[in-house]
Amino acid sequence: YEQSAKERFDVIRPELEKLLDYAIARKVRISIENHADLNVPVLFDFITSFDSDYLGLCFDFGNSYRVGDDLSQLVEELDIAKVFMIQAKAIKRDPNQPTGPTTPIGWWPTVRYGTGDVHPAPLINRLLGRGLSAPVAIEMSNLDAGLTEIDVATDAIRYLREFTPLR
Repeated sequence: YEQSAKERFDVIRPELEKLLDYAIARKVRISIENHADLNVPVLFDFITSFDSDYLGLCFDFGNSYRVGDDLSQLVEELDIAKVFMIQAKAIKRDPNQPTGPTTPIGWWPTVRYGTGDVHPAPLINRLLGRGLSAPVAIEMSNLDAGLTEIDVATDAIRYLREFTPLR
């Protein structure tokens, strides 16, 4: 995290260009996930700087929240054509943990959908309303105390079916 985004992008760009050429030749799309080290707009600017239909964003709601992005604003402003996948995660922030792209470490547990600090359904519904056709995945890492993967998966499917048109 000591390097600036520009420094990291300068290192990554030549390798990503090679990978993108390989992917284009095979008609495979590459999706870069926003993680806990960059705000989505910064990463999205990097992705769109390639001007390729084969490079897009894997939009992880939980990671976006962790770095302090305004999720409601992002779902309104992102170019839907460049969002290749959604990772829906319901997380809870420990108020004692720092937030922001310079402090992405800490405990950010997955909680039951509809109970955490990030509510995926309204975000997904807005993106769908804007024309999103990308797949939506349920992320279940770092489960809160007492939860199992089956608990979270079952709950997430129920939640998404109840509050979104996803089937």
